[in-house]
Amino acid sequence: MYQEAEILSRAGFALDNGILSDRTGGESLDAPQKIALPPDGVRENGLPREISRQAAAVVRDSFRGLQIREFPPETLERWQYILPHFRPHMDEYLSSLFLRACLPDGMSRRLQLGETFLTSRDDDPQAKALWPRAAVLGIGATVNGGAAPLLLFDEHESYGAERENSSLVILMKRYLLGKQRPPFPFYQMLNEVNYIDMYGGGHSKNLATYVKYLNALPPEYFGGDEYAPAWKSAMVDAFLTAFYLGLREPSQDFKDRAKWEPALRSSLSDYAERTALKDDPEFPAAKKKITRYLTTIFARSQAQGELKITMTDKSGARVVKGRDTGHETDLNLLVPYLPYLCFKAWGRNVSQLLLFFLWESRFHQEMTFSRTFAALCAAIPKDCASGTIETPVGTVTIATCERPVDKDGTPFKVYDLASGGGIAPGPLNRYLRTRNAGFGLTIFRDASIHSTVITRGEAVDAGLWERVCEALVAREGATEDMSGAGGAWHMTRNPNGGIAAFLLNGNPTHRYAPATAITAQSLAELAEECASADA
Repeated sequence: MYQEAEILSRAGFALDNGILSDRTGGESLDAPQKIALPPDGVRENGLPREISRQAAAVVRDSFRGLQIREFPPETLERWQYILPHFRPHMDEYLSSLFLRACLPDGMSRRLQLGETFLTSRDDDPQAKALWPRAAVLGIGATVNGGAAPLLLFDEHESYGAERENSSLVILMKRYLLGKQRPPFPFYQMLNEVNYIDMYGGGHSKNLATYVKYLNALPPEYFGGDEYAPAWKSAMVDAFLTAFYLGLREPSQDFKDRAKWEPALRSSLSDYAERTALKDDPEFPAAKKKITRYLTTIFARSQAQGELKITMTDKSGARVVKGRDTGHETDLNLLVPYLPYLCFKAWGRNVSQLLLFFLWESRFHQEMTFSRTFAALCAAIPKDCASGTIETPVGTVTIATCERPVDKDGTPFKVYDLASGGGIAPGPLNRYLRTRNAGFGLTIFRDASIHSTVITRGEAVDAGLWERVCEALVAREGATEDMSGAGGAWHMTRNPNGGIAAFLLNGNPTHRYAPATAITAQSLAELAEECASADA
């Protein structure tokens, strides 16, 4: 339990005979709540596992009356793990919660929650050791490290097939519920998560976006690699369950600003008192910005009716997604509502502990982004056309094409940043946008996960981008190509046509792709060739 005590201490809390207590004193955090955490359960299972257990129990109780497919006894006997891919997305977290809710409590309690990644296409030691006893979520069905998972739930069912559903839908419809529809509040959550997974992003204040921030925190925040998956799962389980209970309320009063905003401000103030980041000189500015974005700016979007799910079909025509009628439907899994719903579901004490790490991840992201962007601006002259520059955040190499040139005469530039880890591509992309009007490409190399991502600037023509992507894949191969050792690049196609604005050479989950040989100069030359061919 040492790691658990250390994690609670980081957030200013402590366990008192198995019960979470507020050691800082002040206002009582006791409040009526729907979900109880029995002290015996906390002592027996540990706090994160007990939170996940109780979250699954809430969803399980609401599934009564449904015919849920049972797994064979031999599967249940061998089953020990639920393994989503490394740094899971929202559909994997909701899949895991849903899967555990469809199992008896004793079985759900026995399963260990982890994360998995592959360092080899066909001879991965971790996969061979764990996958034969695991349900594997969302990692892909074409490369398995030489291991046969006990259960595999994934949307990527065959090479070259475009996904049309998330792993969550695959799990629910094809394996456990068939044509039965779950309770409508769960269906609302599934619909929203599936939309985000298919369309490659969500609202900036959606829980799915904040889950990415949470996953970006160093593992030591949660006791190291061994403990981090269980803690993160507990947090997301608790948040999803709070939303689920909120959606079950007929009035859906959690969208009333008079209710969600005071809880949000209270939670942020509590966090600001506890975090060690408060001593950082940049913390006050980050707190002001994040609070404003989550309150005033969010409320304006809410009042203007902008918080809707909309989809487009493959022809680009606008299609709205609603219950059964084709009407627009509201986004629900939005972070400004979360503290109010958590307080009601879990009580203030447990909620503040879990929200602490959600806010910590958001502030960590904001402050790292600001520092990285400022370092790039200070180190790289705006008019620099080529060369290599050492910056506090890594080595930047710049190359410029003679063509294409946009209508304002802005040259096409490529910025290549090699980082040792701990930062993201976002600041480099902002640098391209602010210093070169978004006209060019960025290459971001993360040595910590052996990954490279090329990103299209906003001002780059979609046709040119597609030609560059196809030329790169033709030159260095596709990761999913099963005819040989596999190539360098994974190209994501949007459901409504076109190629996503990024191209991946390896990622945190799939780390076996051969390293690309692309450089800033060779990518600039390739872009120039593609532009010339189109002229």
